[in-house]
Amino acid sequence: MRCYRKLVYAGGGSTVLALAVLTGGLTLQAAGPETAGAGLLEEFRQVVELCEERGLPTDRLKVRQAVVEALIRSVDPRGAILSEEEKEDFENERAGGRGQVGLRFTMADGEPTITEILGAGLTDCGVSTGDVIAAVDGFTTAGLYHTDVAAMLSCTNGPVSLTVRHPDGTVTDCAARCIIVKSPSIEEVEELPRGVGYVKVNGLFSDGGDLARSLVSVATGRVTGVVLDLRAAGGTNQAAVVAAASLFVEPKSVLFRVQTPGGEDLQTVQSEERRSLRIPVMVLIDKRTCGAAELLAAVLGTSGRGVMLIGCPSAGDPGIRDMVPLPVGGYAYVVSRRIVLGDGSVLDGTAGVEPHIVVEEEAQEMRVRSHRPLAAEVSDEEKAAVRLRERVEGDPVLERAVDVILGLKALGIR
Repeated sequence: MRCYRKLVYAGGGSTVLALAVLTGGLTLQAAGPETAGAGLLEEFRQVVELCEERGLPTDRLKVRQAVVEALIRSVDPRGAILSEEEKEDFENERAGGRGQVGLRFTMADGEPTITEILGAGLTDCGVSTGDVIAAVDGFTTAGLYHTDVAAMLSCTNGPVSLTVRHPDGTVTDCAARCIIVKSPSIEEVEELPRGVGYVKVNGLFSDGGDLARSLVSVATGRVTGVVLDLRAAGGTNQAAVVAAASLFVEPKSVLFRVQTPGGEDLQTVQSEERRSLRIPVMVLIDKRTCGAAELLAAVLGTSGRGVMLIGCPSAGDPGIRDMVPLPVGGYAYVVSRRIVLGDGSVLDGTAGVEPHIVVEEEAQEMRVRSHRPLAAEVSDEEKAAVRLRERVEGDPVLERAVDVILGLKALGIR
């Protein structure tokens, strides 16, 4: 049974507040003079009277909203109070929706080339598939990576100024509207030089097979290690966690247990019967890693064979909170369950997942590919090393992950 929290208000001659936390744990109610809730309400009443005696304005609605927020923070310091609009935006994002220019693209010969038009406005101003995105809001895309161009195309409201180059070499400027599009679970799958696989995840949104298939595809190639980039990834699909984690643990192993905040078991989740991948995996996380992606990082970090977490602590929101409507308006986004991992450690929302190797991401300028001229006598291995450095430079977390994989390769560890 899923536990939940509910805030209840009652009115009288003075403001009366009742907080019922329906989890078998804390209960604060104005039920009588001997209760803890009654003492809290009496203190609250005295503060209100003091403000009124001194002529301070006491807007009852604002006071109640402030008290609700304080109570939510005391129950769940990382919880939140959201408006109707914020709730809608948040749920769209968790489901994979994001604001961006209405198109999809891929990197072809190092250039962002449009593969699909999602909005009629772009077609009306002459943009079509096969065109190259030359600039966004006046900033050139020359030499940038896929993830950088995708970030440039993200938006909350439009229009966004696009400059596209057509196959015949002519150029068109277009004011593109910002629309909500569904992000693919996998943003990018790439085999980097020197045998390093790279999988960039937007979130675990689909049936769970996308990420598992991508990992199998890249890991069964000629790579000696894989980087799984979960930075800024989210999603809500538990099946995706199980499918991906099962590649790195023994079959039928306990991945995690879902419990009430009080420790009552709700669900035990085991790995699937599937062939394990015997390859080092570096999982990149940051403070924006949340939801199912954060849960996957936690499971792999504690139970995954050959897995190392690199980056900075995650968001502390691994799919354990629910949205609860408030009587004063808005919604409380608060913890309603906890996760117990295979090694016994607990995810209860008070802290994020800690990486094995901490790399603080400093503010970076937009990364640009820097092609260095190579002497004719340079070996293929040396050329690959230079190209790899060009690919990861400006991204200290990815650089560290690649260094670890290459170090393991040099030691003959796989």
